[in-house]
Amino acid sequence: MKTQKLIICVALILSSCIALDTKVKNDTSNEIARFVINQDLKAIETISPFTLVRFMALDNQHITVMGVNKKSFLLTLPESCKDLRFAKKVNLYTAVDNVVQVKLDKISRIGDDYFPCTITGIYPISQVQFDELARLNRDSRNGNNTYPLVR
Repeated sequence: MKTQKLIICVALILSSCIALDTKVKNDTSNEIARFVINQDLKAIETISPFTLVRFMALDNQHITVMGVNKKSFLLTLPESCKDLRFAKKVNLYTAVDNVVQVKLDKISRIGDDYFPCTITGIYPISQVQFDELARLNRDSRNGNNTYPLVR
């Protein structure tokens, strides 16, 4: 009887954690979608020239990147980009050197079983907008996750 109660308690705790994690992910994605609309960000198809020096994973579908020229961009990815929000290192796979293209190039978290995710959108952002996304990221995680690129 005690074992059953313990199993039920553990199951309830785990399901609560999963539900909370899903809510946080949805809230972050909704915040970013509102940000794109409110800031009237305009999508572009290509970044050229571009060499990645810094990134900040906002969630599994959104990542900000900064190039050597200090220009920043918000990249959108498919929903299935596994655990990108926990990335400490990423790889950027481009078909053409120093050019990032929508629907052609990919980004992935470096690790054991992480597959590249196709870039589905590119939005140029200013330093102020980058800082605002960093604030949203900090608020959603209680910490800052801006990392330099390490290959």
